[in-house]
Amino acid sequence: MIGLFYRPISSEKALVTTIHYFPGSLSEEDKANNFIEVPFVPETAPDSSLFVNPQTKEMWHENVELPSSEIERINNLEKATEENKQANLDTQEAVLQLYEMVTGPPA
Repeated sequence: MIGLFYRPISSEKALVTTIHYFPGSLSEEDKANNFIEVPFVPETAPDSSLFVNPQTKEMWHENVELPSSEIERINNLEKATEENKQANLDTQEAVLQLYEMVTGPPA
């Protein structure tokens, strides 16, 4: 079995917040609120969220649209990552050139 922790939205709809693949290792206290066990979990696409009906254990996906501020934040992070990669390559090239100058043949 697989354990699902969820956040209730209504009596028949809840957002799955955590998937626990070893629910037998959880205490009864951990399982007391907003937790159910299911036999399987369908694959989730990156742009969707998993929902469950806590009463019937039916599961489905819904597409989630990120707010524009989140999209902008992700784009900024991607740009910063690329800039950091380039700076790292530039630093490695400079270190290589210094190494070659220091270890080159004697003049």
